Order: sequence, then C-alpha cells, then structure tokens
Amino acid sequence: MSAGFATVIVAALAGALCISPAWAAISIWKGTTGAWFDGAIWTNGVPNPGDDAVINSGSALLASETPVLGAFTMNGGTLTFSNWTTKLTASNVWLQGPATIALPPAFTNNGISNRMWIVCTNFFLDSTAAINADGGGFAGAENSFPGHGPGGGGRDSGGSYGGRGGCYYAYANGTTYGSLEAPTDPGSGGGGEPPANWGGDGGGAVWIDVGLNATVNGTISACGSASHWGMNGSGGGIYIRCRTFAGTDGIVRADASSAQAAWSLGG
Repeated sequence: MSAGFATVIVAALAGALCISPAWAAISIWKGTTGAWFDGAIWTNGVPNPGDDAVINSGSALLASETPVLGAFTMNGGTLTFSNWTTKLTASNVWLQGPATIALPPAFTNNGISNRMWIVCTNFFLDSTAAINADGGGFAGAENSFPGHGPGGGGRDSGGSYGGRGGCYYAYANGTTYGSLEAPTDPGSGGGGEPPANWGGDGGGAVWIDVGLNATVNGTISACGSASHWGMNGSGGGIYIRCRTFAGTDGIVRADASSAQAAWSLGG
C-alpha cells in the first residue's frame, strides 16, 4: 500500500453553478509569465464573474480565489496554485493540450501553504493534460532531523501518510494520519541522513469539487519525491467529489516515492 491517499467520491452534490452568458467576455492569457490578477497579461483584463478565461501558453500564478467564471480553458501552458485557500471556480473547466496545473515547492511545519482547489459544474481532463502535485506537500528534512508534516519520517526513515514509511535500523518513522474517505491532507517528508542529506518531499494536496460530471483521461498525480540519499516522501492526497465519474486510460495516483537503492527507504 502506498503511503498516500487517492479517492473519488461519487455522490449527489447540491446544485450546479449557474452562470448567465448574456454579458460574459472572453479574456485570454497573453502567453508570458506573471500573476493571474495582473490585468495587463490578459487580453480583456482580469476575468470578471461570468467571464471565460483561456490560457494557451505561458505561466500564470494563482495566489487567491478567482470569481465564479463562466468557463476556464487551458490548451497549453502552466497554472500554478499558491496558498492553501486559493480556489479556481468556474461553471466548466476544460484542461487539454500540453496544459499543466502545478504547485510550488514543498513547505515546512511553519505553515501549510499550497493546495490545488477547483470547484466547477463539469470537469474535463484530456489525455494530453496533467495535474501535477508531485513533491508539493511537506518538505523532507536535513541531517538527523525528522521530515516535516504529521507523518514526517525520523532520521533515516521515509515519510508516512495512509501507511507507514520505511524505517532504517531502530530509527522511528512517522505516524499515519488522514482519511481514506476524504484525503484532503498533503503528504509528509522523509527524514534526513547525516552529514547533510535531505529527505524527499511529500506529495501535495488536490481537491476537485464537481457539481455534475468529472472526466479524467489524463493524469492527476500527487506522489512523494525521492531524496538524494533515499529517505523518501509519502504520497499526497487526491480528493474528487462528483455526481458521475468517467475516463479512458486516465491515471489518478498518490504513490509514495519508492526505494531507489538497497540502502534507501520508500515513503
């Protein structure tokens, strides 16, 4: 069992988002790198409530909640979610082409800072697109310190989450935590190894709330990362709620980083 959680809950969620298209505008990202709320990087300014937002290329950083959009479409480029309460809300979310939704680097016990949170009526992830939260959870540790997170691995030990990480000799690994039914937590980091080796980072947290239909033909990944010396991070959490779930050859994974060599330890 990998030490992360990936769950799809198919349930009767209350009402879909209703957007009137009568006054909706289309705003297209100009294909450069910058912050979502910088109006100069959109063709029609920052998308307002009910507008359609389109990213075809470039990199956008989303650091706070969007208004309720009519549609959000990615045909390429990267959208990075920063901060725990950041949320993308739209009637329809379409991710296709070489599009990627990502997280910033791992964070420490000083504060949970990154999560992907999408709320929509219909969600579609094409086979050519990806949601990548690998290594976007709690950070691994250095030297003999434990990894960050509630399941952080002790010295020479892999991180834990839904299952315990590997343990080397008599050193302690982290405790298990989280919920199989609602895996909303990020993964924990692996422990350090003297004299100056970092543990691997835990996988990030992905939360997708879909009022009606979710289709996953691409990859949603929240895996832990490997360390330099092999004390690896646990898998993260993927939580998808929807009324119907479908997909063709789609992948939803929250695996711990596995052992890379005879002396290394998986999360």
